[in-house]
Amino acid sequence: MLASIFFALGGIGLALPIIPQVPFFLLAIFFASKASPKFHKWIQKQKIYQKIITPIKKSIKNKQKLSWIQLALVKLLGIKS
Repeated sequence: MLASIFFALGGIGLALPIIPQVPFFLLAIFFASKASPKFHKWIQKQKIYQKIITPIKKSIKNKQKLSWIQLALVKLLGIKS
């Protein structure tokens, strides 16, 4: 339900340049991946996910080396080690 709402808000953001669309689409992807394991697996196979998120997941084991921005991103996306 939340994924649909944020996707609609992102679509409205595409039509109205005043409203930012990227945060709404990112939230839609986040909530859709939480609701659907199949969609979550598909997201994990994407090149951009593997390029950005996978190194963060690997470095979670040594949390002292993570910057606070990376740690916030990891917590926001709900990545589990």
